[in-house]
Amino acid sequence: MLESILRNVELKLQLEPILAEKGAVIKNLIIGQNGADGIHCNDGCTLQNVWWEKVGEDAATFRSSGCKEFSFTVTGGGVKNAKDKVFQMNGGGTLTVKDFVAESIGKLARSCGNCKTQCQKRKFVLDNIKVTGLKTLLCGLNKNFGDVATIKNVQITGSKKVCALFEGNNQQKEPPMLSSFDIGSKGDGKNCIISGTTSG
Repeated sequence: MLESILRNVELKLQLEPILAEKGAVIKNLIIGQNGADGIHCNDGCTLQNVWWEKVGEDAATFRSSGCKEFSFTVTGGGVKNAKDKVFQMNGGGTLTVKDFVAESIGKLARSCGNCKTQCQKRKFVLDNIKVTGLKTLLCGLNKNFGDVATIKNVQITGSKKVCALFEGNNQQKEPPMLSSFDIGSKGDGKNCIISGTTSG
């Protein structure tokens, strides 16, 4: 109970996020220790060479109007010190993360597991990623909503979980993990499509 109360207080004390509307390009930016809820991107955006020194709730959250499919792209840059997620995908469409480095993070990317409005068939492309100190998993998907991740050229230390499948819901309940695929696995070829993952 106390942990939950403190968590709510922490969230309320966060500063407002940076808002990126449709088609926005944010580049060559460093978000410091008090980066709050990072960047909120609506209906498609591009983040180029953005660096986060410490993550609050998430480094970036991606949304779309009415679950329409948009493209969200992160190229270059990196992140340190994320207790949980780095990138949260709440909207529809595709999130591409390429040429990115991360240190001491919970998860790199997660399809929202319990949003009130759930989008179908979210897509993730993770390419040329290096993570040191992965705590939980690289990418989390909702199997029942048809999410797909293509993951390649990834180097990880810490947790060996590259891609995990969950039973998502729209009732704000904690989604259970159904299965996961570790470093060296090729995934299931359907939801988790993996190649070129190494440890160290």
